[in-house]
Amino acid sequence: MEYKVEPLLSTIQEKSALKGKALRKQGIQKKERPNRPEPDHVRYPTMQSLTLVMLQEFVDSFPNITIKAILADALYGTGDFMDKAAEITGGAQVVSQLRSNQKVSNRNHSEATLKAYFSRQKGAETQLIIRGGKEEQVTMLAARLYVKAHGKRRFVIALKYEGEEDYRYLVASDMSWRHTDIARIYTLRWLVEVFIQDWKAHCGWNRLSKQQGADGSQRGVILSLLCEHMLLLHPEQFVLLKNKQAGMPAGCLIERLNAEALLATVKSVVESEDPDTELKALALALEHTLPKRESSRHMAGRDLGEQKATDSLKAHARKFKLLDAA
Repeated sequence: MEYKVEPLLSTIQEKSALKGKALRKQGIQKKERPNRPEPDHVRYPTMQSLTLVMLQEFVDSFPNITIKAILADALYGTGDFMDKAAEITGGAQVVSQLRSNQKVSNRNHSEATLKAYFSRQKGAETQLIIRGGKEEQVTMLAARLYVKAHGKRRFVIALKYEGEEDYRYLVASDMSWRHTDIARIYTLRWLVEVFIQDWKAHCGWNRLSKQQGADGSQRGVILSLLCEHMLLLHPEQFVLLKNKQAGMPAGCLIERLNAEALLATVKSVVESEDPDTELKALALALEHTLPKRESSRHMAGRDLGEQKATDSLKAHARKFKLLDAA
């Protein structure tokens, strides 16, 4: 399945938004304005529904893997997604984010936005362990609040790092966790960015697969996964993982492989019976392997036109100037 924006709905919504703005300026009440068309989620499924399908496929394909937490950004911070994701994974903790203007309430208190609710209290300064490594100074508040958009109570955490002015609001489905553990595990969401960065830089993702659409995306991921799995066979990486230690990233391993290949080549030349001949053969092979390429930035030798006035057209230019002046 592939995510596609519904083209007709997108156009209609844009026109409807402009029309609604005009009607609002005319003083027409919202209930009297025409309703926006309903989206066709059957033909154009949302990102949330596609993610739930992939999550279900993963659970069905790997039943022996226990999912402890699902970490998502604010796009997936809806009550429907959080409930269904927790159900699919057998009750895993689902952590996402809420917007600062979302309505919440606590016990018999009236509704308030998240920003207004947490502004009543002074945050507690504490140390947050980031991805099991370094510690950072943060300001944190937490409360089990009724989230109006979700229709139920959630564990909401207001969090800001040192130097930040505004809180970000984490929301968790399982309220039996400690708020510090929820904030700590949410820092692992950054690992997605690490994977993408590593794959783009060293594993050919988006560089070796130029095809657009679903096929292009799948092939890029397949190439990156194959590269990553092949690197698991590197002797040093194999020993680290076997002893349950942190492995080396793909970029580090590829640099080591390049260095090992260079050393092996130099060793074969030095230890050969005729080093001079071997070195010349190596230089010739490199020359053929690394062909000379012209820089697209340098314009030397290219036909760029005359780039000057043409004598036969100067009279025409003067004639047009006189006509314009008249």
